[in-house]
Amino acid sequence: MNLVFPVDHLLTGHHSFTADPAINGYFLKQLGGIKDRNGVERLIVIEPGDDVKAKLEAAPNGSWVLISPGEYYVSESIDLSQKTNLRITGFGFEKDTDYDPTIIYTDQDIYLFDLGNNTGATNIVIENMRLEQRGSQAGRGIHFANQTNSRYFFSNLFVYNFTEGIYWNGNTAGMLKNIYADSCYRGILITNSTQVSVDSVYIANSGAAGMIIYSAYNCLFTNIHCYNCYNGVSFTAFGNDVHPGSLLSGFTCKDCARAVAFYTNASGYTRTMTVTSGVISHDSTSAVAFYWGSSYGYAPVSIANVRLLGQFGYGFRDAVSNSSSDFVINLLMGVDALNASFANAAFDMPHLQEIKEVGHNPGLL
Repeated sequence: MNLVFPVDHLLTGHHSFTADPAINGYFLKQLGGIKDRNGVERLIVIEPGDDVKAKLEAAPNGSWVLISPGEYYVSESIDLSQKTNLRITGFGFEKDTDYDPTIIYTDQDIYLFDLGNNTGATNIVIENMRLEQRGSQAGRGIHFANQTNSRYFFSNLFVYNFTEGIYWNGNTAGMLKNIYADSCYRGILITNSTQVSVDSVYIANSGAAGMIIYSAYNCLFTNIHCYNCYNGVSFTAFGNDVHPGSLLSGFTCKDCARAVAFYTNASGYTRTMTVTSGVISHDSTSAVAFYWGSSYGYAPVSIANVRLLGQFGYGFRDAVSNSSSDFVINLLMGVDALNASFANAAFDMPHLQEIKEVGHNPGLL
């Protein structure tokens, strides 16, 4: 009997995988090795037992690599620094399901996927797999730096136990979507970037911060959820030439010591950091909903439509170390603290120079 599985079914999504890995493996083998009219292999299948690092690094630019369900160990970084137009797709990331996911793991202090530093690697898609550090917390799941004009698209990933789950440094107009980062010291770090979109992210158990927005401007962060992180979302900027102007819209922070934190030592900022439409909940007399730290320079912040639930030490706390660093809040509106209590103070802001516009804040002001 000849089994037929048309290629266009996979490419268009009109396909149905069974629960039988043997049959699915047969289908994938038929797809692997497809070449273009010039004889260049464009569809590559990696299977358990293959050297995933070697095959990914050998994949020609302009190809699609399918990584079959299974576990793949690497001891050195997968070097994608010279790649362009490369799509890497796994078969899911959730363990203990009726069909195994695609897991790439290490126990070494490496960048699991290394997209390089100022190499021009661009249009790279990494999707639908699980990246794990199985040694002590170390390394990075995905790393790149100074790839300003490159395009990266990361989606449907589970990243576990790295120092930084995703380290995104120096980029314009990339996208992250549907990312789950667990037990990373810093879940996702976006730095020195502009016009980046981050959507539908869940970050848990981070010792430093779930998400660090560091010297990033004109970026959109939506549907961000942080659980049991020291800082949930941290806006950080150092250097007089940096102008953050990012928007955090639609978020939850649960059981984070500091839900939303602002750190900077710079002055003369011209763009506003905006935080809107969120829920912050905790049950601790030491927790802080909104925290200002370091030597804070003039960088206006707008906060609107946030609900506080449970027990906190402070609602708003300024722990700025520089006594001359007065700052402003452009807008404070719709902070609902009717179902929150504060062991120390709802509002403790000794360096706050002014609030330019104050709306109704039930239970807080």
